[in-house]
Amino acid sequence: GVELGSFTGSSSIFIGNAIKPRNGKLFCVDRWATYKDEQSSLNPLYLNNNILQIFRDNIELAGLTNNVFPIVGDSKLVHSIIADNSLDFVFIDCDHKYSGIMQDLHNWTPKVKSGGIICGHDYEHDRPKRFDVDYINKYCEEDYVGDIHCGVVKAIDEVFGDYVYFGGSSGWCVYKD
Repeated sequence: GVELGSFTGSSSIFIGNAIKPRNGKLFCVDRWATYKDEQSSLNPLYLNNNILQIFRDNIELAGLTNNVFPIVGDSKLVHSIIADNSLDFVFIDCDHKYSGIMQDLHNWTPKVKSGGIICGHDYEHDRPKRFDVDYINKYCEEDYVGDIHCGVVKAIDEVFGDYVYFGGSSGWCVYKD
């Protein structure tokens, strides 16, 4: 499978531990940019550090170096090197803006085999009731506003509607026909 957006590897480790008993492979796509001081919302530990090295260290500490592999690149470009109908799953957790997640859904859904899983994070399905459609539309090109990822909610609702399964507080998945 493929994970889009891995940062320091928390979800990669979770997924990696699930696939390890089957000798599964997880390819993690991220730009692993060095975060600058202006991104004050991030933990200060990550500022000006090599996030890719932190990811690699975490994967090694978890004993997953034979199962989890980083691919440095942008999800909007990397999809072109993956064959259609070749993946068992794709986990999407990178660009949270509406236009970005729509492009990832468009680019990566064909990569998943029939019967495979398209899933991701930051779909606050329980929160849209507190926010009207105008609010979600107004902020859908922002990353995170008012306790909700408006772009993710809008894109997942439009593309998958009633076929979405929820897991945890903001996880989502659908099975590909």
